[in-house]
Amino acid sequence: MNISLYKNIGYLTLTSVITSILNLVAVIIFTRYVSMDVFGQYRYILSIIGILSLLTLPGLNISLINSIANKYEGSFLSVTKKRIKYSLIGSGIFLILAGWHFFIKKEIDIATVLVALSIIFLGYSSLDHVYNFFVGRQEYRNVMLSRTVKAVLYFGLVLISVLLTDNIIIISLFVFGGISIYHLILSVYIIKNLRNSYTNKKYVDFGMKISGLNVIGTINSWLDSLIVGFFWGYAELALYSIGKVIHTFLKEGWGIFQQIAQPTFAKKDFLEAYRISNKKLKIIWPSTFIILGLVYFILPTVIPVIFSNAYGESVFYAQLFLIPTMLAIPAFFYEVIMRSHQMTHELYVTRIASSILSLVVLIIAGYYIGVVGIIISRIINAGSLSLIGFLLLSRKLKE
Repeated sequence: MNISLYKNIGYLTLTSVITSILNLVAVIIFTRYVSMDVFGQYRYILSIIGILSLLTLPGLNISLINSIANKYEGSFLSVTKKRIKYSLIGSGIFLILAGWHFFIKKEIDIATVLVALSIIFLGYSSLDHVYNFFVGRQEYRNVMLSRTVKAVLYFGLVLISVLLTDNIIIISLFVFGGISIYHLILSVYIIKNLRNSYTNKKYVDFGMKISGLNVIGTINSWLDSLIVGFFWGYAELALYSIGKVIHTFLKEGWGIFQQIAQPTFAKKDFLEAYRISNKKLKIIWPSTFIILGLVYFILPTVIPVIFSNAYGESVFYAQLFLIPTMLAIPAFFYEVIMRSHQMTHELYVTRIASSILSLVVLIIAGYYIGVVGIIISRIINAGSLSLIGFLLLSRKLKE
């Protein structure tokens, strides 16, 4: 059992490392070969995709893991159909946004990309549960292969498109279109290799319910980039994005940890899952604090060297973002316990309360302080997620 566990951790750790490195190099390529405006436009488009991904019912991604882990493989088809159906609403919104950018803002390039995304979105966001299928089966080698291929493909598409042109239309079509096709191919492969057609409505219902708790949280996660790009321009968004890059990559790494832990915790009772996570947290949190402390001091040297001197202003943003990175670590542990034991009420309270608080701070602090105020809202969000999660699980232990 232990050998298998360590092997699975190894697969996903390797995946996380490869993905993070390739994504980082892709960002470096962007900063080196295209203007700050074009890079900012790309990040702006990503923020729109991120917010509209809510309409693909992302909670079904989480419930699919539990469903497949319990041998209900027919759930993959149910989840796919539902997500595509609801994503059509997102496609319509892309067209509305395209019209606004074309007629009001006179940004023809952005409008063209948004029109294309009304179609590409169906594969790019609504089929990204393909990876969770392998997680549910606990086939971590396939998880590693599928995610690594995606990372390599993404890197290749960015490299080719950026070297060919700095036109945001061509870059977006290459990158988002390519990943969308890859998701479609994986979906067909999985459907052809389902072991059974069994479904269990309770898992799909659970996914539908927790999709609601992602609304405020997801908007909160992407709204900062949208606001920076809209009010301070695409060049400032480029600076902000580089400041946020370490925080984002570490957050993705913790997401991999949650996927590793969820199937295991789902098979344990609540008390045992809490005990295991608490034990690991006592080791990981202090270790991460030391590592991030060292990162703080080397950022002023590293960022200009890696991303060019044009992004020197991103250093301060990057240092500030280390704070929410540190504060969010307990939240990752608490949330995976809630997910694996279908604690819908606790998930809703944690996500909604912390997100509302963060949104309020984002609007007020962003208005009065600017970009720094937006980062402060990230700090509030991370801290409140961990604190509320701790309080709710502590109450559960006393019941």
